[in-house]
Amino acid sequence: MATPPRVPNFAPGRRAVFVPDHKSFGEFMVSDQIRDVVVDVCQSIAHLAGEYAPRRKDRGTVPDGAAMADRFHVNRDAGVMRVGKQHQNVRVKVEVYNESPAAAPNEFGNKRNKRYRMLGRAGAAHGTFKPDGGLIV
Repeated sequence: MATPPRVPNFAPGRRAVFVPDHKSFGEFMVSDQIRDVVVDVCQSIAHLAGEYAPRRKDRGTVPDGAAMADRFHVNRDAGVMRVGKQHQNVRVKVEVYNESPAAAPNEFGNKRNKRYRMLGRAGAAHGTFKPDGGLIV
């Protein structure tokens, strides 16, 4: 028969104290276990941004939006980012980007292009934007 776990016998007036392990949590937040989850979300954002890419036909029958939609990529090894003012408070960083030369004019717009906000809308579909930047997931 297994021995039951020991339960501390606290005298009246004594309290149990929780001491958080910040070092282990910090290591967990930059681990591959967290990175894999973030990469999955970023791949979903990249796919959705490709769906939002503009579809118009220029010079032939191939829509240029199809070429732009295929150029959304996920940079799994973007490093780490600091959260807050403390240097030890870091998280994994994964980037979604588009290598098309027309990506910035189509994302942000200019005097010749309408603003499509492909990455902005795809990111917003996966969470709510915080007023000071970033996402609330």
